[in-house]
Amino acid sequence: MGLIIYQPSGKAKEYSPWAANFYNGCPGCTYCYNKKGRFSKVLGGETPTIKKSLSSEANAFKIFKKELNDYLPLLRQEELFFNFVSDPCLKETFDLNWKCINECLINQISVKILTKQTWWIEEFIRNEFYYDLGDKLKIGFSITGFDDQEPGCSPTMDRIYWMQQLYYSRYYVWTSFEPIIDPFRSTKFIYAVKDFCDHFKIGLLSGQKYDRQSLLYMKTAVESYVKPEKIYWKESFLNQIK
Repeated sequence: MGLIIYQPSGKAKEYSPWAANFYNGCPGCTYCYNKKGRFSKVLGGETPTIKKSLSSEANAFKIFKKELNDYLPLLRQEELFFNFVSDPCLKETFDLNWKCINECLINQISVKILTKQTWWIEEFIRNEFYYDLGDKLKIGFSITGFDDQEPGCSPTMDRIYWMQQLYYSRYYVWTSFEPIIDPFRSTKFIYAVKDFCDHFKIGLLSGQKYDRQSLLYMKTAVESYVKPEKIYWKESFLNQIK
């Protein structure tokens, strides 16, 4: 695979068959999996830094365009995810990520993003370039309901407000309820966004053991008001309720 575009494995593969990463690190959510393990010093920094192998943003864009062309037939059949080891909508990472996202859209490649930032959305909605994309651009928000564990991120209620605005502006909106920190709180937030969310991905905190009855309650409750085809229960969740 390339320096930027690659095929994820393991739990990441449940989000997308293809991904692109330019930066390592972002403001530090206390539960972040990138802050644990042997690669934490590289991936888990508080300040986003461009990957050393890319050397500069200008060079990164040049490499991205080449890799995009190399994988073009495959990517047009699937989608490209931005990003697993940073947030594509941080002020430090936004310009390069969205320059590359736009390149994908021009080349008829579907894009999926995941963010905890909302500062960019008001101007985005006014940009005519993004009108009538259909499902080509899927905008996702990560929600746990614990703002105190997500320093440097937009408050949860801001994310919910802008989810609504994007949905009613005819964008495809999805949410990642991962990690679940408190099943009951997550259940309430899923109910709060159910009318303006196209898809839900729900997973647990890596290495955490949960009360099985709480998870069963959550699954039953969520499936009572969200259509099953709109929900993806990650293997981490399903494995603990077997």
